[in-house]
Amino acid sequence: MAAEWVSIKTADDVNGLKDLNKQDENGKNAFMYICRRLNLECVEAALKKGANVTLQTSGGKNALYYAVKAGDAAVVSALLAAGSDPNSANKTGYAVLWLAARNGTAGVVDALLNAGADGNLMEERSGTTPLIIACSEGHADSAMALVTHASTDLEESDPVGCSPLWVAASDGLTDVVAALLERGVDANKPNNHQRTPLIAAALMGQLAVVEKLIASGGEVAHADENGETAVYVAASNGHHEVIDLLVKAGGVDINGVNADGETPLITASWSGHQECVKFLMDNGANVNKANAGGRTALIAACWRGFPETASSLIEGGAEIHAVDEHGRSALWAAARGGIAACVDLMMKKGGDCDQKDDRKGWAEAGAGVASCTPLFAAAWQGHADAVKACLENGADPDLGDIEGRLPGEVTENEEIKRLVAEYVELKRKGAAPPPPPGKGKS
Repeated sequence: MAAEWVSIKTADDVNGLKDLNKQDENGKNAFMYICRRLNLECVEAALKKGANVTLQTSGGKNALYYAVKAGDAAVVSALLAAGSDPNSANKTGYAVLWLAARNGTAGVVDALLNAGADGNLMEERSGTTPLIIACSEGHADSAMALVTHASTDLEESDPVGCSPLWVAASDGLTDVVAALLERGVDANKPNNHQRTPLIAAALMGQLAVVEKLIASGGEVAHADENGETAVYVAASNGHHEVIDLLVKAGGVDINGVNADGETPLITASWSGHQECVKFLMDNGANVNKANAGGRTALIAACWRGFPETASSLIEGGAEIHAVDEHGRSALWAAARGGIAACVDLMMKKGGDCDQKDDRKGWAEAGAGVASCTPLFAAAWQGHADAVKACLENGADPDLGDIEGRLPGEVTENEEIKRLVAEYVELKRKGAAPPPPPGKGKS
């Protein structure tokens, strides 16, 4: 039957149909096709010819559903005027208003609301209202239509506790955020994880939204269930301009920690967010504060391979020889990760190339090598460039791990074996590079 409907192009074609309401095995009919595919003139012709607006498919979809999906506000209005139910939904719980809000067809949203659609009718599977789905999909016009309609509950949250303001803030819908705040919604209503709209906006770098929320009483010092504040999440994602706004608002603890003991500076360093690192240090961040695992910002930067960030931290007073709970220094972390640029930087700044980690318990538990130097760690992981950087800066090729194995004995990499053997021979001849000046033994 669907093949016959494809030939329908004009109002004259509609008038020539024998039965607009005859349904196929799935409950579809020509009228539904017309509402989904054709224009207002064709729909009006079908209505004059006796099209039934209440018939449904086996999935509960009616002509209005198809018109809403098509996004033609004029067709939707014609169907509503002909008696279509503005609160109709298919069998999976997709109400037509929710569908229009998700699709971002603001004219259709307006038409349905004006016809009496329930602005708070949730979609059953997601538990989201039309307003929340419009915000989450970034449809500002549809969201505004819902916000400005008197029947819409502006505080109704989704199953994880995210309010319309929270979702709009996260998605950067500045005008929607402003409209919600003007109507008195709670600027600090958190979701189920205690994240406020301000934290959500800061995480996503929504500068204009952050500014509006602060002006409306957003609590800059509030922390979520993981102890993460707006400043912390902004730092973790590299939004230095957001951090600037938050700091200027006052009340920010620049050295506040999350549940893992990480400061904004440490989380920014993990990702190499250079501007954030500089701003935080300029505004009083403790450059040597360590997280619960003993890792400082410098160790974090070297572990992930950000030499520029590591250099800035050192210039800001970072302790080069600091170690984490397992005795691993920033140099050790860089070598183990194969970050030759960080290895070279740390060695030239006086990093201890012979400083071993103290993970003796790991070796006893059979968890791998332990009590080894940065050079050994680089060789073990197969990082030839890092091995070369260690050796060129004076690392001792004869220092082994807790089991007495040497750097050249824990790798299958022929380049590493060659390099280590070459520097062993240079050491024997007294021609090996000296360790960096000022190297601090521990």
